[in-house]
Amino acid sequence: MKNGSSPVSLSSGGYGIRKAVLEGPAVVTTTDFVRRGPFVYERTSQTGEMLSISVEVVPGAGRILVNTTPYMGIVFQDAAHTAVSVAGERTGRDLSHHDIIFSIASEGSVPAVEGPSAGALMTLLVESALEEKPPNPSVTITGTISPGGKIGAIGGIIEKATAARDSGKTLLLLPRENARLAKLSERSRTIGGLHFIEQVPEYVDTKEYIEETLGIRVAYVETVEEAERYMFP
Repeated sequence: MKNGSSPVSLSSGGYGIRKAVLEGPAVVTTTDFVRRGPFVYERTSQTGEMLSISVEVVPGAGRILVNTTPYMGIVFQDAAHTAVSVAGERTGRDLSHHDIIFSIASEGSVPAVEGPSAGALMTLLVESALEEKPPNPSVTITGTISPGGKIGAIGGIIEKATAARDSGKTLLLLPRENARLAKLSERSRTIGGLHFIEQVPEYVDTKEYIEETLGIRVAYVETVEEAERYMFP
């Protein structure tokens, strides 16, 4: 809670329905099959996709509901519960007499999304609705959320950064734990007249690599409080 005071009932101020919406990046895994002669091989690929995530805070019984297209798995729903808890603590709001309804949609073809990487975004989204603070439309974020408000590491960074850039975002907030990126480089060597080429990981600074190769700005955040400074100017 920001001011250290007791939670305030949202209904005590005569508030009705409150809404907010943010766009966040996700990684979509697709599987197809390639035929080579009599054999069929399974091939998977990952791409980035922007999801539109909205929230409604309405009078209710303290429920947290997730209405999704595409389907969201159990881990995603767990992240939603943690996000609401952290947002309530950050804003000092008692949400026991309100329902929090998340809606997630994508313009592209996204069959399903699983994982907790939208936790940080959903926390800021609920804060935006509760305090009626419009988020910066040029900023997006990816990262897990812990009950203490810490933003944790995620995967698919390049795919998510690409999706954020292509959607017109100019700043991507990343967990500080993702500050190092493993980039594969080729190394050749000769042993006993045989020439070998192997791929070895080379660690680079994530922020520098994304800004130089993709052209979208990156800032590291470790807590919800840090992310608020970028999201709510």
